[in-house]
Amino acid sequence: MGGSTISVLAALALGVHPADRSAFDACRAESKSIGQCNWRDGRFISFNGQYSNRIATNAGWIAVEQSKQINPNEYAPTGVEKILERSPNLWAVEGNFLICPLKQPHEIDYLRENHLKIACLAGARRLSARRMP
Repeated sequence: MGGSTISVLAALALGVHPADRSAFDACRAESKSIGQCNWRDGRFISFNGQYSNRIATNAGWIAVEQSKQINPNEYAPTGVEKILERSPNLWAVEGNFLICPLKQPHEIDYLRENHLKIACLAGARRLSARRMP
């Protein structure tokens, strides 16, 4: 890992990276009426196509959508971006993510079929790079 990646990861371990603060705050506010935010261990992976950034958890896939961002379906916290910028097809980011619900699978037929939940991120910690098989 490069020095800049380690410093970003260390900053995230201590608190929210300044670049992520507004996105995380907007996420908490937007999901407040929908459901409770929960910390979950998972693997952040970037795919091609609709809902490209997803987190794999023991409970299934979660699509990340930060609605207040320029590209809401492509948002990744700063520490995750630093790891994935090497080559998103070869790397995943394992960590602990504060996931806040935005929509339930029954609201969209495509999501119901694939059991994909849509959520935003309100936090990320203990991030580490993992090479994809």
